[in-house]
Parts: sequence; structure tokens; C-alpha cells
Amino acid sequence: MSNNKDKIQDERDKKGHKSPKSVTFSSKLGYGITVEMPSGNNSVATSNSNRQRHHSHSHGHHSSPHNSNGNRQRNLSYTSSEETETEESPEDSTTTSPEDSSNYHILELPENVIESVFAFLPLPDLRKASMVCSEWLRIVNDENNEVWRSHCFSKLHQDALQSRLLTDLPTFKSKLRAFYHAWNPHDCSRNIYVKPNGFTIHRNPVAQSTDGVRGKIGFTHGRHAWEVVWEGPLGTVAVVGVATRRAEMRAQGYVPLLGQDDQSWGWNLVENCLLHNGDSQGNYPLINNAPRYQVGEKIRVILDCEDNTLSFEKDYEFYGVAFRGLPGTEPLYPAISAVYGNTEVSMIYIGPPVDG
Repeated sequence: MSNNKDKIQDERDKKGHKSPKSVTFSSKLGYGITVEMPSGNNSVATSNSNRQRHHSHSHGHHSSPHNSNGNRQRNLSYTSSEETETEESPEDSTTTSPEDSSNYHILELPENVIESVFAFLPLPDLRKASMVCSEWLRIVNDENNEVWRSHCFSKLHQDALQSRLLTDLPTFKSKLRAFYHAWNPHDCSRNIYVKPNGFTIHRNPVAQSTDGVRGKIGFTHGRHAWEVVWEGPLGTVAVVGVATRRAEMRAQGYVPLLGQDDQSWGWNLVENCLLHNGDSQGNYPLINNAPRYQVGEKIRVILDCEDNTLSFEKDYEFYGVAFRGLPGTEPLYPAISAVYGNTEVSMIYIGPPVDG
């Protein structure tokens, strides 16, 4: 058998075929699926020659019948804790891209069964699975199917799923994405904690302290939008904006923490002014008799890493560009700073902003 495989490989090398590489998807179900794919691309080796399937079990051995097309051979081994599937390409094998999967049948299972399996895959493996074939890509791209519903319900707290915070996010995948971009419980002042819903911070009533928090993910490219809602009193200073990882998240006294140095940029909602590098950058928004922020209003922050600008909207009214010339080499994180005791601030990541 070994000599035959060597001969087949020699013939494949002569014809310019590359050796396949193995991509393995493992899951909490206790088994893995190994798919051989040609190196250098996402296409999958297939064959039009007749082959048989062979199944060996830990409690016995039997041969399975041919599939309906009679053109695939699989070696499928089962144990009590692992399942592995590999495909061997014959000498006359050809390659087909995920866009052309007419001859490609890795698992001849109903779509709902595939969704149930994918629901147990970690997100990195789910991304790999989407590159195997066009059918799997279609399943993964459906943001409201069982795959994303299962991931969403396993990660998000019940309080978040039942609250009004996520009502503007139409799909399970968008809700899950917002969770991964939410406030970082490990990157905030010691006087702040993230509530169980994962999207809202609570500032403890500590006197003479200004406290801040950053989001989990910073941005260096693309366009991003997120919404911030103050759900308690603002106090004398309440600032929303962006900060680098080096910006301080706590200061003595009641100060505009966000914007006090060259590592952060913020809009002080109490005085309607912009702050950076410790100085006021002028009034904002630039309209006559600009209304003050009211508790519960939605502020949409728009970070454009292509134009290096930061803008704001309030209740869907665009206020214009607030800052220009933001650094493009260091990640910028969503951030706020607060001074009022027991105030709460929520942040929901939206994704790329919709123009117009």
C-alpha cells in the first residue's frame, strides 16, 4: 500500500500537483473533522473516478455502501472520543474552488444537522469551515441561523438579550459582534466595574476621582461606529471619545480625564466642548444654541481610520467632524470618563457606519 501511494505521489508531482494540507476542525462534541485541502488556496481535491467508503468502528468493522454518485472514497475511523475524516486524492484528481462545489460532498448531511455541528465549533474553526466549500460559506454567512443563535446565547448574558440595549442590532451575529467589542472589564479604573450584561459600566460613588474605561478592541483601519448612552446623571464632567492604550483611566479630582493628554480625544457633554492634550478645542457641535445632552439620549461615535477623523451624532442627527489628524499607527479604543457616583454608561458596537 505504501509503495502504491509513493507511485501515485510521484505521478502527481510530475503533473505539477501540490501535496494537500490538512485543515482540522474540532468541537466540543468530542470529535474533529479533518479535510485535506491543496496548499496555497482554499480549493478542495475531488475526483470523478469510482471509489468506495470504508468505516471502521471501535466495536467492530463493516463496509458501507457506495454513495449515490459512486465517485468518492473516504477512510472514516471512529473511537469513543474522536472522529476523523480524511480524503485521499487519486492520480487523476482535479481541484475545484469553493465557488464550484458540484462534485464536492464532504458531509452529505441535511443543512440543519450541519448547523447543529457548526454551533459547537469555536469561532476560529467556524471561519476555517466557511472556506471549505460554497455551501458551508453560505451557512456561515446566514447571520440569523442556528449557528449564530447558539453562539449568541452561549456568550451573552440573559439580561443583555432581554434588554432594550440590543434592539437595534437585527441579527444574532451582530449582537455577538457587539459583545466582543463591549467595555473591557480589565481595562478600566478600579472605581468602575462592568455589569453582568457585559455592555454597561457602573461607577462606584468615590469622592474626588475621575474614572474611565476602554472598549475591548481598538482600531487602526476601516470605519467604525458605536453608540454610547448615559443612564445616570452626568455630574460636572462627562466625556465620550477615543483613547490609545497609553491614556490614563483614572485621575484625582473631578477633571476631563478623556482629553487631558495627547493620547485621548473627547467631547465633554456637560459643556459642549472638545478636549485634547489638556486644552479645549472649541465648542461642539457648531450650531447656535446647541442643546445639552439629556440622560438616555443615544450618542453615535464614528471613527474613520481611513480619513483619520472622529465625528458624533446624537439621536441620528449628524454633528459633523469633531477631530481631524488622528494617529493611524496606534489602535484607538472607544472610551468614556465619568465623575458622578452610581452613574452608568452603556456602549453598543454597531459596525461600519451607513452613509446618509
